[in-house]
Amino acid sequence: MRRGFDRLSEQAQQVTRKHPQSGHLFVFRSRRGERLKALYWDKDSYVLWYK
Repeated sequence: MRRGFDRLSEQAQQVTRKHPQSGHLFVFRSRRGERLKALYWDKDSYVLWYK
């Protein structure tokens, strides 16, 4: 879970073929499933949630 929004948006685009600024919510989880990151484009910048 060391990736920031730049690498997460790149990975989201490669895997889903959707542009990260399309309004979709992209959720990533750690290998063990203990951590989550959610990436979302909000009008003019990325929002990154980490739990």
